Amino acid sequence: MVDEIRNALAKHKQILESSWADTCDVYEQVYVFDPVTKTKKKTEVKVLSDIPCKLSYKNNVTSAKPDDLVSSSSKQVELFTSANIYIKAGSKIVVFRDSTEIEFSRSSEPDTHFSHKRYALEKFKEYL
Repeated sequence: MVDEIRNALAKHKQILESSWADTCDVYEQVYVFDPVTKTKKKTEVKVLSDIPCKLSYKNNVTSAKPDDLVSSSSKQVELFTSANIYIKAGSKIVVFRDSTEIEFSRSSEPDTHFSHKRYALEKFKEYL
């Protein structure tokens, strides 16, 4: 019975990941020693490359209040990766979709599921 459950979970994970058409690179800012100035300076370093993923958008629209002229809306961005991938909170993530690069930052701590991890993202402006 346990083997059947494990096989079903593995199959679920395989099917889920086979539907992901996006890939991403992950960057972190780390301190690197500069031998010329003898100081450490922050440098952007690619820590993960070509990670299969799925980028998802969720729009939240609220009705206009009587005093407002228009409705308000907000967009939540989520990134799904394999359960064995860990992205540090605050990392910069570049997602490649249909030959387009989309930069995100301020990645959250992941929601961890048996088959995947889910990260909340924001459009990249600058590092924290």
